[in-house]
Amino acid sequence: MTRVMRDGRMAEVGTIGREGVVGFAAGFGEDRATSDAMVRIPNGGAETMSVRAFRSEMERQGALFRLVTRFMHASHLMVAQLVACNALHSAEERCARSLVLSHDRVGRNNFKLSHEFLAVMLGVRRPTATIVAGALQRAGHISYKRGQMKILNRRGLEQASCECYRTMQEHYERLLPGGLPLWGAQPR
Repeated sequence: MTRVMRDGRMAEVGTIGREGVVGFAAGFGEDRATSDAMVRIPNGGAETMSVRAFRSEMERQGALFRLVTRFMHASHLMVAQLVACNALHSAEERCARSLVLSHDRVGRNNFKLSHEFLAVMLGVRRPTATIVAGALQRAGHISYKRGQMKILNRRGLEQASCECYRTMQEHYERLLPGGLPLWGAQPR
């Protein structure tokens, strides 16, 4: 999820994957998006639901409602952690954190990631993103070439990350153990 400023600059405000929901505010009456959703993993298996059907499910306050509200809580905690992270941690630590979060969300070692979008994720200029990714590559944690990211050393990447990755994961595991069920699956 990104926010675009009036001058056109963008910043990441959250990472959502298989565990989450994009556009959940529509289920609670919001009629316009406040962030942009960018799909970084095409054909990743995302499901869609009409706003009408989603609102109806939210009004029923059944299993989907409970899962979505827990995800909303986890998302709020993630945004709060991202604010602190961006203010207090180095670009290299934030890059490692963001790559491990992305790896968790997509569930595979290889994924597309341009230097430009890496810069958006980190809130830095493109040359800085290139330098930071280069340092993680030289350390043997990733392989990064022409917009293709490959996680080589997950444990090393976690160790290079700031404390925020572990904090965010603890929130997700507590609030969404196992993530949201796939549509049609029985809620946990």
